Amino acid sequence: MSAFERRCFVVAVALGLIYLVLLPFKPYPLSWLLKPIPMLIFAVLAWRAHPGKSGFFLGAGFVAAAAGDFFLDYGDRDGLFIQALGAFLINQLAFVAGFAVLAKGKPWLRWRMLPVTLYCSPFRPVASKVMESGETAGHGNSRRDVQTARKRSAQARSWKPGRRPQGCGMLANQSRQG
Repeated sequence: MSAFERRCFVVAVALGLIYLVLLPFKPYPLSWLLKPIPMLIFAVLAWRAHPGKSGFFLGAGFVAAAAGDFFLDYGDRDGLFIQALGAFLINQLAFVAGFAVLAKGKPWLRWRMLPVTLYCSPFRPVASKVMESGETAGHGNSRRDVQTARKRSAQARSWKPGRRPQGCGMLANQSRQG
């Protein structure tokens, strides 16, 4: 690690610690700027440490983490939580790609994935049953709701002029009268 990279690392850690110390005083001016800067510094360090695809993906992961931190901190005022979740999703996908590129040709690195694989394996049967049934946790996607939507869609396609539209309620009655 060069002297420049060591200084960048120290600055990033120091900024992170300053952010933690200032948490009780939120919201303070420019708090939204202080939070993502360490991640941007780590992006530069990752890009410099791993040239090529792996550095690109790892750097992109840190940039996405910085964006997520920005959205969370700035979103306290404007409600940018969904954007933060999207940025953190991109962050995780970029890290997976970066670490996969780093592990290419090194089978001993794949053994490090064993704990995560073992942890996730009991959830596989549950997830596959949910995917097969088309049901989720009560968000209107049950089999009955899907069948009702298909029935209404078929009724809408079979409608002919001069025939009363089904399921339109007062709007259909008003359009016929007026």
